[in-house]
Amino acid sequence: MRMYQCPKCGSKEIIWDPERGEVICSSCGLVIDEIYYYPKTFVELKGDAHEIKNRRSVKEKNSREKPGEILSIYGKLFGWWSLRRDIDIDKDRLLQFSRGGYNGRIFVHKKDRELEKMFEISPSLKKIYDYTSIFPKLSSRTFRARLLISYILLRDLYGSHVSTSLMSKAFSVSRNHLIRIRRELQKYPELIKFVSELGVSYKELNDLDEYVIKLAKVSEEV
Repeated sequence: MRMYQCPKCGSKEIIWDPERGEVICSSCGLVIDEIYYYPKTFVELKGDAHEIKNRRSVKEKNSREKPGEILSIYGKLFGWWSLRRDIDIDKDRLLQFSRGGYNGRIFVHKKDRELEKMFEISPSLKKIYDYTSIFPKLSSRTFRARLLISYILLRDLYGSHVSTSLMSKAFSVSRNHLIRIRRELQKYPELIKFVSELGVSYKELNDLDEYVIKLAKVSEEV
């Protein structure tokens, strides 16, 4: 396994987050790199969770379970994730997962919740984000990576006063990660053409930039 040191805070306490496909600094929350495969250990972890669920009695399954009880049952398996300051557990999804009705992501990065608000500010950003889904390699990227790709395209094609340094802080990604993403975008002329024909207003771009700057400043204060 490749060894990492956080370029932002220097910490060597690095966590591989296979569910999100990211390598993250546990000290400051910076996304250092992406994981392009899923370790067997995480698959086994989910399997253990399902095994615990299957061991419950019929009476337990038919009873109305409270979120607190579910969290307690799965605490030994997933509790350490919730201790990380950049991670939230989606209780609704956890309840669905425990009943076998959900197989997706249970953990939500707190940074992602802040970034999702960008869609409310810029409908054009949401259109770009949705459009990336037609490209297999892009659609398989994490939420934060796809959002960053969408924002970079807007920024580069329509102009922006947000520096690379501020982008890095706002999205909690390393500068090297930003450079790799920008290089990769050159392989998608169809995507670039789509963005260039959107006709984004100055106000929309300005409001979006101001929000990104705000996120960057909050990141500096943490």
